Amino acid sequence: MFHAPAYIFDFDGVIADSMSMHMSAWSQAHQDIFGRELAQLQRIAGLDSIKIARKLATEAQMADKWELFLAKKRSLVLDLVDTIELLPGARDFLSHLQKSKVPHGICTNATKAFIERVLGNHQILVPPHITVDMVARPKPHPEPYLKAVELLEVPLAQQSEVVVFEDSRHGLRAAKDAGLYCIGLSTMHSKEELISAGAKKVYTSLEEALKHLQQNPKP
Repeated sequence: MFHAPAYIFDFDGVIADSMSMHMSAWSQAHQDIFGRELAQLQRIAGLDSIKIARKLATEAQMADKWELFLAKKRSLVLDLVDTIELLPGARDFLSHLQKSKVPHGICTNATKAFIERVLGNHQILVPPHITVDMVARPKPHPEPYLKAVELLEVPLAQQSEVVVFEDSRHGLRAAKDAGLYCIGLSTMHSKEELISAGAKKVYTSLEEALKHLQQNPKP
């Protein structure tokens, strides 16, 4: 196993198979509130919900309806949250780190209640985490990752060796700007897109990444 001082995971699209659910909810809410189809879904991946709601409402020339739009999206998510499955390798990776007592945590633009609900449904102990409701500037700003390494008590001299798993360009940008070692998961974007956003390596899933890290000294 690669001896990093800590591992940090994004949540949606890395641990939880929830990206399609979020995108479907945004699309349906956009149709319901603004009466039109939402195009180019990938451009909003990795942004926090308030920023997405304001951005899309402004684009629809209905900026005053962003709160209604966001409430509708969150209502749709609540209807589906208990159907969310974990992505391949997520359970094993988290379990391995816990048993090995390797510092690890979650850094996400999702809410605390959301990640606790999903992990609780799968009987997984929730690791230390930084969620969107704990920061002033969510991803793609580096603040969440800077708070995450502080939470995990990583010494400053070792922070560049902290391994981050991200599936979105916005998330990779945040981790890169925080000075961390970025690994991309191609659950949403291509390998080339992830590398251009800052990923040093790209895997298809945490399952593939764990197998590699168990066999190689470097990620």
